[in-house]
Amino acid sequence: MTERNELRLLPWSGLEDKPCYLSADTPTGYLSRLADNTEEIQLGLGSELLAQALEVLADTNSA
Repeated sequence: MTERNELRLLPWSGLEDKPCYLSADTPTGYLSRLADNTEEIQLGLGSELLAQALEVLADTNSA
């Protein structure tokens, strides 16, 4: 969670694929909530991918 008056790096890119930041006084604004939801989805997908990779690496019978 970012401190008040601190820029937050958003989980998507801005123009020309540059980092996109949000300056907001409240974490309950629309863009803050959208960023929270997007980050939650990305973390969930990352966890699933990691679990699948560990399964593949643990499968020694495939070789």
